[in-house]
Amino acid sequence: MDTRRKILDAAQEVFSQNGYYMATMDMIAEKAGVAKGTLYYNFPSKVSLFTEVIKEGFRYIGQRLNDIAYSEYSPDRQVLNCIDFFIDYCVENSSFVNILFFELTGSIDKEIRDVADGLIRELADIVANVMKEGMIYSVIRSMDADIASYALLGAMQGVMGRYVRGKEKPDVKKIKDNVGKLLAKGLLY
Repeated sequence: MDTRRKILDAAQEVFSQNGYYMATMDMIAEKAGVAKGTLYYNFPSKVSLFTEVIKEGFRYIGQRLNDIAYSEYSPDRQVLNCIDFFIDYCVENSSFVNILFFELTGSIDKEIRDVADGLIRELADIVANVMKEGMIYSVIRSMDADIASYALLGAMQGVMGRYVRGKEKPDVKKIKDNVGKLLAKGLLY
């Protein structure tokens, strides 16, 4: 594993466990097994390191959502596949999800907040575009897709946030079934 990768992996774990403000570059260097000078050579500040950790996580999520959006499935199935992917991702990547759900929603440096807001907007745009296509084919109800995409992302944050911080192991199938039903059928008969 290359040095940069070791540092990013260690940083993600340290930020997740300690929070942005309590995490130190010393803790990250120790966890990565690199000298502090090596850490600063690769990332000149904690802000730059944290920003790269969140960019990397968002890049992966965005790539996977784009893969789903441009798949051969119908738009309604694409939305459900986005939900399935996000639930699986949350369960398998709890340290990044902890940062995403809890650190980025707190009081964080403006520079990081601006980057995170832009990355969240990119994810919401992908989901909104899938919804808009579904509206064209009349498989998704007519609505403001931008609002709906943020509602979907917020719902996923709420549902999966419970399991990321909790000791309870999530029943992934049950979560997918319930979130899928809620979004596919709505709350009312």
